[in-house]
Amino acid sequence: MRSILGPGGIPTFVNKLENKVYECMMEERVCKDDLSERDAYLMQSLINKNLVNKQVEGKKVYYTKARSI
Repeated sequence: MRSILGPGGIPTFVNKLENKVYECMMEERVCKDDLSERDAYLMQSLINKNLVNKQVEGKKVYYTKARSI
């Protein structure tokens, strides 16, 4: 288990696989088409934990890291 500091300064626990996918998001946006099926599933669990935001533009899905305001 790892701890990631989420929006608002709330520490959130993620497993090692989710942490690997989260740390690989170096770009501003990641397209779902560029991810494997497993990574897309892990990305959805990060969305549920409020660490990643999902944006739909047209027929493409993009993921971005959640930022605190």
